[in-house]
Amino acid sequence: MGTRDGSNRYILHCETKNNIFHVRNETKNSISIRASGNIDNNFDYDLTNHPFPNGDEEHGINGIPTYVNGAPSFSFTTKAGNFKLASNSLGFDKGVVIPNFSDYFEGSAPDMGAHEHGTEAIVYGVQANFVPFDNTLTESSIDGVNVYPIPTNKLLYITNLKGEELELSIYDTRGRIVYEDTIKEQQNSLNLEKLIRGFYYLKIYSPLQKSTKNVKLILN
Repeated sequence: MGTRDGSNRYILHCETKNNIFHVRNETKNSISIRASGNIDNNFDYDLTNHPFPNGDEEHGINGIPTYVNGAPSFSFTTKAGNFKLASNSLGFDKGVVIPNFSDYFEGSAPDMGAHEHGTEAIVYGVQANFVPFDNTLTESSIDGVNVYPIPTNKLLYITNLKGEELELSIYDTRGRIVYEDTIKEQQNSLNLEKLIRGFYYLKIYSPLQKSTKNVKLILN
């Protein structure tokens, strides 16, 4: 997307979200700004450090990202790379849920950029593989919290052994929040009878532990 000032390049029918357009050449733009040529585009929720078209990036952030130690990097030998943002970086937890792409995330929202904090290294090429979170985060990222039964018909139970306050969000496969609640009892039940049958994602966030548990739900 980086283009030189005065470039004749333009962009058609393009939508971007959660990208990092970190341009290292001072003479380039993060996104082409040729107003007469850019048609039917929607740029938003991106982290940019150089100019972009007027009227776009309503929720975007302009600045220079800070990466974790050793990033950004890519190995041509292993075909793996590390592009994670540091926890104190611009764009950390500032993205938006993109269905079937950023459904799983750690914290309050996805990070800007393709490499979510807490995930394993991305592998590229024909052997590409993406593991949403490491085993610790996937199985039990919040101590003392369990969710059952899965699949369920309409009642979902959450055990909260420490009795701490937990923030719940359920997303459908289009990334829309369809249920929100806060619980703090040791035994809790959620009535999901208003939701249609299908797949959902439950995100449980602990402000005390600053941890997230992500659960894939199936409603019969």
